Amino acid sequence: MYPLLLSLLAAASGAHASALVTPAPITEGQDIAELIATLEGGDSTGRLAAAQRVRELGKRGAKAVPALIRCLSSGDGLLVDASVEALVAVGPKARATLLEVLESGSFEGASVPPGPVAGALLQLGKRARLAVEAYIEASEPGPALFQTLEQLGEAGLPFLVEAAAAGSATEALRSIRRLAAREARTDAPLSKALKRVEDQDLVGAVTVCWLQAPQRGDLGDLGRWIVSDRPALAETGLWAAGLMGSGAASLAEPAL
Repeated sequence: MYPLLLSLLAAASGAHASALVTPAPITEGQDIAELIATLEGGDSTGRLAAAQRVRELGKRGAKAVPALIRCLSSGDGLLVDASVEALVAVGPKARATLLEVLESGSFEGASVPPGPVAGALLQLGKRARLAVEAYIEASEPGPALFQTLEQLGEAGLPFLVEAAAAGSATEALRSIRRLAAREARTDAPLSKALKRVEDQDLVGAVTVCWLQAPQRGDLGDLGRWIVSDRPALAETGLWAAGLMGSGAASLAEPAL
């Protein structure tokens, strides 16, 4: 009779019947405590699942912010990405801590890579974006800055283009190529990133580096870049010709 009773209850209409057959959910407090424990001491699969669960909780996941920030130093790309998404979902309650970490470069005495921190802040409102822009402008051009910009993912493209236009073209174009190799590349980010760039050769070089799909119609530009006295263009032209294989091999002859 018991199975029959359950079937009748499940089929019945009304909130009371539903309540009788719906398991009681784990409380928010218990959920957060378990998630934090997993983020701090679980295996890689468990930590990833916990970060994704915090993202689903949104603002209710605020107590997990310290654990999520520690995850940013894990070196596990999937976990770092999931932790950034969770911090963005938590929203303003994560922003203040992230701003402090970006400024100091550390959290609870341990260094934190600025790339993921900046990546989260770029999605947390105007004030946070301005803080990231100020941080980038105050940073010395060099490997550390370009590594940070690469860690921003697609959001780093406008900053890399700006660096290229400001005189660090060789390093910036290399970073764009590395960044693009990890992204699902589309034309969409280019229009925004390039809208203030007047140097048409630089526009072309950025486009080729980002899309990584030079066409036969680009051969004229590539040949001209290769013999250019601008190292960034020459390097980009040779790299792009290499992507095209034997069909563009003759372009490299003047540089050999």
